[in-house]
Amino acid sequence: MTTSSKVFGGWESQASTSHKSVSSTETCIIFSHKKSPLMWEQERSKTYSRTYRYIHTSTLRAAREHGCETCSLLCQALARFKGVSISQLTGAIQIQQFNILIDSMVLELFTTIDVTCHPSWFPDRYSFASDGHYPQGRMVPKTTDSKETFAHIREWLEDCTATHEHCGRGVATKLPTRILDLGHLESTGIVRLVETIETAAEFARYACLSHCWGGKIAETAVTTTVNLKSMKEGIPIEHFPQTFQDAVRMTRRLGLQYLWIDSMCILQDDESDWDRESCKMASVYSGAYITIAATCSRNSNEGCIRASNPMYAPVLISSKCRTKDGRPFDLYIRQQLPHFHEAACWSAHPLLGRAWVYQERLLSPRFLHFAREEVIWECNEYTSCQCSPLPKGDSSLFSPRWRPATKQIYSKAIRSRDTQILLAAWWHVVADYDQLALSFEKDRLRAIAGIADQISAAGTNLGEETPNLGRYIEGIWECSLLEDLCWTASVNRLRDERTRKPEWLVPTWSWASSRRPFASTVSGNDTIVRGKSFARILEFGYTKNGLACQGHVQYNYIRLKLSSICEMTLGKKGDEEWFDGIVCLRSENGQYLEWDSKTGERKAGMYMDLSPDYDLYEAAGDDRIGLGSKIVCGFVSEHLSSETGVGLLLRLVDEEHGLYKRAGSFHVVLEDWHDSYSHKESQLVVTLV
Repeated sequence: MTTSSKVFGGWESQASTSHKSVSSTETCIIFSHKKSPLMWEQERSKTYSRTYRYIHTSTLRAAREHGCETCSLLCQALARFKGVSISQLTGAIQIQQFNILIDSMVLELFTTIDVTCHPSWFPDRYSFASDGHYPQGRMVPKTTDSKETFAHIREWLEDCTATHEHCGRGVATKLPTRILDLGHLESTGIVRLVETIETAAEFARYACLSHCWGGKIAETAVTTTVNLKSMKEGIPIEHFPQTFQDAVRMTRRLGLQYLWIDSMCILQDDESDWDRESCKMASVYSGAYITIAATCSRNSNEGCIRASNPMYAPVLISSKCRTKDGRPFDLYIRQQLPHFHEAACWSAHPLLGRAWVYQERLLSPRFLHFAREEVIWECNEYTSCQCSPLPKGDSSLFSPRWRPATKQIYSKAIRSRDTQILLAAWWHVVADYDQLALSFEKDRLRAIAGIADQISAAGTNLGEETPNLGRYIEGIWECSLLEDLCWTASVNRLRDERTRKPEWLVPTWSWASSRRPFASTVSGNDTIVRGKSFARILEFGYTKNGLACQGHVQYNYIRLKLSSICEMTLGKKGDEEWFDGIVCLRSENGQYLEWDSKTGERKAGMYMDLSPDYDLYEAAGDDRIGLGSKIVCGFVSEHLSSETGVGLLLRLVDEEHGLYKRAGSFHVVLEDWHDSYSHKESQLVVTLV
């Protein structure tokens, strides 16, 4: 017997040029396949020793020639999709349930009807979980504003309003302060801005538009104190930017008379009106019947509507597939449509990279994405798309495609009566939100305030047996304020920005003062066993001291009593060296702290994992600390489950008033810290600004 050796997918296969004749009930090389002689035991064992199984197309062809009907089906599907003959197929593939990965593409097999068939027709043994069901898909219409698209949207709406307990029934709600009156479906091309207080229509169903401003927005799409009167008199639709025109037509097609668009319903040259109306975002979006999202558009001029790309068109496979009772059925293959569950898809769906939109998605009961290839539905209980199965069912149907849906997770969390779940939901939101972009960094806390309002309302109604969340203190909740002050900044942020942005106007102790913080060190993690606290909140409030943030915040200082502290000196850059008194910072940054000799006892080899809020050496202006500067390390609390503790890095900015600014946080082994400091009287009262 001779063999030929082929290398693919990082491993070498030994393919026999002959096979022994065995019963047709034996398995193929891919052992979930039936009706084929047993072939190449060695290659089979190597193939399935990995989670992701690479199979060369020559192996599939050989299995096809020896009678494996499933391999024949896969060869036919690949050849059809690539537009070549089966003999010309090259390269390696991976098979993951009903998906085939080849040439950096994901191809999916699907049917348009609900069918069950023998497992021998399944490409992968893990497909057995479907109990004989092939995945069911839909043909995507040629455009995202087609009759088929709106029929699909109506199916989603009817199913949601009739059966979803937590999405609302779509009844009339209180209208926002201002709203666009579109008339009716047969109305003329004139739209009027109305002040709700001046109309008889106080309650009605309405839609919201979620969009990227981007570029130069037309004057007719922005309401100011100057043009407010003319906006009320009426604006021809053709004067709107394309995205707004599309939104008006879609709203009318859904049978709605009213549409809320932020740039037109909030006065853009009146700061007091903006402050007042932006505080109502939670009620505006949560009260909407539906939110229409221009997810694929970079600005207001690109519109919502897209034509489908031929590269995603399904290809019919002529096959011998049969149901369990012997009936033939059509099987299709197509390149998997791009869904936006990964940040890498933000280039195709720019709206998802915007911070304000994150809040709009979570607050809206129903959010309708007009994406690049299809329309995607999100509500509080369900996620679906046009290429997926029919709307009824639960989101678990989409597990191969969708990650756990943030909207559904959030919706479930705010219905909880558990403080810990609400806190964990908040820090999950913060971790997602702080990766997103804002046109004005001063809106960093404002653009998430609607979510905070909703969580606060949920936390207030927990009941007497469960403590509520308390006040919302610039991004942190009162019930977990002490330990949540010890949030951790991302190391990547240190490379991107040299200092805090002064225009952010946020207190240094808030996570919003530092881009991309990690989630809370404690309150968002219910697996941590808490020990003794070594700090106490004395008060928090607002001071007019110029060293404190004077921005649009309610609180700009917190007074703490720290009962276990040490003073250290910022060391020089260079390779880490271990000797008495050195405390190392993260190696990615190349900085460290050193004990001051005045603190007394030293301990060799003690390691503290220090996380600065910014590059302490390279910061400009007042935020620069520099070599030899003193930093106070204040221990906050113990984590008994991990035998570590957390604390704050503080720098003195006003000795007379005891004002400090946060410079970072740290983790330390409990034994090391307590050996050095627990027996010392080292109390300090600080006012953190």
